[in-house]
Amino acid sequence: DWPRRSQHLFPYADSVQNVWTGYYTSRANYKSYIRTGSRATHASNQLYAEQVLNQATAETEVKKVLDSKYTMLDAMGLNQHHDAVSGTSRQLVADDYVWRIWKALKENSYEYTRLITDKVKLETGMVSSAGNWTQCQATNSTWLDCPVASHSAEKNFSMSVAIHNPSTNDLKKAKIAVPKGNYEAKVFNKETEQFELAPVSVLCHEDWDK
Repeated sequence: DWPRRSQHLFPYADSVQNVWTGYYTSRANYKSYIRTGSRATHASNQLYAEQVLNQATAETEVKKVLDSKYTMLDAMGLNQHHDAVSGTSRQLVADDYVWRIWKALKENSYEYTRLITDKVKLETGMVSSAGNWTQCQATNSTWLDCPVASHSAEKNFSMSVAIHNPSTNDLKKAKIAVPKGNYEAKVFNKETEQFELAPVSVLCHEDWDK
């Protein structure tokens, strides 16, 4: 049998007893954030492509879309550097890498959200009371850092959630941060053009208010 190793592989030394390793585990949260940026890049690019290919789109709108696209591509491309995604950079440099992803996500969110708003209105007829839909980037946090927190004290509170799946695979589940666990969920059926009840379950915590 071949020997098995559970330690870090692919160690690299640039001098005697000065070994670099941990490429696959160093700064795990940062690696996860790169994946978040990558998902946002691919998802928004799908809507941007539809917008650019639409002959009715004005040149000014095309420029906004392309600027948002290039903003994400620049940030994500920079984070593919061998001292970036590997997690081997100095702390100040690592902080700058994260800041660049955050800045790109924020700038990209304006056009992305606008197109999500148009897409939801086209397919469901729904219009957000706030104008555009609101994104929550605090995926490594709780509902307290998301827009839903401002409604936590309301009784019989209801909200609409737009989920964009850019993949060709069907989406069967979605995780949504909410203040309490006793919610009723409905999903819009494009065939019947009606909202239908969907199964729900509470993850990670108990609903103490039941």
